[in-house]
Amino acid sequence: MEVGVALNGLADIVTPDLARDLCQDLVAMLNHSRPYVRKKVVLVLYKLFLKFPEALRLSFPRLKEKLDDPDPCMSRFRNQVKEKMFKSLGII
Repeated sequence: MEVGVALNGLADIVTPDLARDLCQDLVAMLNHSRPYVRKKVVLVLYKLFLKFPEALRLSFPRLKEKLDDPDPCMSRFRNQVKEKMFKSLGII
């Protein structure tokens, strides 16, 4: 729960410099054992990509791989992310 709250807070305060510095750490958190945390990380990455678009180029393969996660929580989430995130970022 604390991780989720911290990630929510990060999404609200992210700046371009902070986004650049935290990109690799957040991408590494896509391997977290809890699906809830992985889902929150994807949402924070979206905010990060808006502030630091180059991060998307660096982390897209890993993000795409994690969106294909077989966990039921992530599979329901996947369609929403693809529709909203990728369209707003001009990927699809």
